[in-house]
Amino acid sequence: MKDTKAATLEVLGYYPIDYPGDKVSYQSLEAHHPHIDSVAVFNYCLDAGGHLTGEPDRALMEFARPNHVEVLALIHNMRGGSFDRWAAHTVLTEPTARARAVENVLGLVSGQGYSGVNVDLENVAPAGAAGYTAFIKDLAHRLRPEGFSVSASVPAKVSDDPSHGWSGAFDYAGIGKYAEEVMIMTYDEHWPGGKAGPVASIDWVERVIKYAVSRIPRKKILMGVAAYGYDWPAWGQGRALPAAKALSHAPARGVAIGWDEQAKVPTYTYHDGSSQRVVYFENARSTAVKIDLAKGYGLRGIAIWRLGHEDPGIWRVIAERRGK
Repeated sequence: MKDTKAATLEVLGYYPIDYPGDKVSYQSLEAHHPHIDSVAVFNYCLDAGGHLTGEPDRALMEFARPNHVEVLALIHNMRGGSFDRWAAHTVLTEPTARARAVENVLGLVSGQGYSGVNVDLENVAPAGAAGYTAFIKDLAHRLRPEGFSVSASVPAKVSDDPSHGWSGAFDYAGIGKYAEEVMIMTYDEHWPGGKAGPVASIDWVERVIKYAVSRIPRKKILMGVAAYGYDWPAWGQGRALPAAKALSHAPARGVAIGWDEQAKVPTYTYHDGSSQRVVYFENARSTAVKIDLAKGYGLRGIAIWRLGHEDPGIWRVIAERRGK
């Protein structure tokens, strides 16, 4: 990662490459690059054998270099719309597959001009904990001497529970020992399949950060910042909603956006013609509260999921706080 000497807050943006015609990540980067230090390109899928699939975004690479934005190759295990637990477990726990993955990652970053790698393996079985930490260690030992950085995006948690189905495989202390940066995904406190509520209430985020700094050097931590929300019906599954869309959706429905004072997040309810629905999301005001929290704990910075979905007002907030 580049040294942001002029700023007290590093800013990373996740940059998914979704489908032809989706340019929102690029457009956000183009508009706001003075406030962005790096992007992690969500475009490389790791399979059970340690092989990678995905292609670089040439327009991104050509824009990033002259504008001093570092680009990380993000490797993930998402396949068919969900994170492949079997593939992650296999590649992490089989030494041959893991070694092959390390060499393939090195070939990718060196061959395509990336500054380093961001590991975003999710839905990892608790039994894969040792393998995950070993993977980060192996990547660091192989890539760092060649001048490439290694970072990891990990689920949020407030305590160590090695048996937890979603976060048990992520040993914060072990990961923090080898990764140069650790992006804590401090969002999805409430999710589409659960009850309605804040994506990231301030009290919950602070509990996660308190635990994280007890295990990871705080100058390695980037706090996750959501650029989205969820829209829940009275009963049933919720749906994702980009923050920018939520801002226009409420007035289009003739309702005002409220503020949950306890959670420090925006929210509103509306009627869709058949039932009452509730929306919680993140905007510039809630992002400001979270950035102040990150700065108060002396964290390295923030990691925004995802570029192009954010309330445009967050860039004013970021600009104001980076130099303080």
